[in-house]
Amino acid sequence: MLICRIKKNEKTQKNSSSLLAVTLGFFASSSPVFAAVGDQGVDWAVYQKNEGHFGYAHDKFSISQIGGYNGSGIYWHSIHASQVQSSIVQGKRAHTYIWWQNVADYSAAKYVLDTMLDQVQTPKGYIVALDAESGCQNTDVTLWVLQYIKDRGYTPLLYVHKSYLVDKFDLTIISNQFGLWMARYPDYNVTPVPN
Repeated sequence: MLICRIKKNEKTQKNSSSLLAVTLGFFASSSPVFAAVGDQGVDWAVYQKNEGHFGYAHDKFSISQIGGYNGSGIYWHSIHASQVQSSIVQGKRAHTYIWWQNVADYSAAKYVLDTMLDQVQTPKGYIVALDAESGCQNTDVTLWVLQYIKDRGYTPLLYVHKSYLVDKFDLTIISNQFGLWMARYPDYNVTPVPN
């Protein structure tokens, strides 16, 4: 299992959160991201500021939000580049995720990806995940998007809360072809081990 945590930022006093991720058929095989079952890391968004904060000495990576698409258009997190640089300087792997909401057709998907992938700061081969948590989704378009990310030289991953994944996507089809980061949030406290 892969565990990611949002570490409390002391300056902003945001609540700590935990992410529990279960990957299906992804981390068990060798991959350019050098991720292994049990690897732990942190999920950084704008709340963690420019450098972000690692929660534990055994954290091996960060996954930083570049921004996303919310149905009204593309938006950016200006701190993505500095968070990626901070991870690399600290000897950690640096991955990226894109908020993915209401991207249900191929034309919109290609537009969002062509725009956003050009700005990804993480190294080729590393993860670019789609963070699909709300809005209408389409399994066929999502499969096409994951392949498009792979074709651009990154390791694609679909990041979804378990109940939303089961409700909005065909889990079997996606997991047969790509990795899943399946989240489950017991509460807003840091959870250092799978529950």
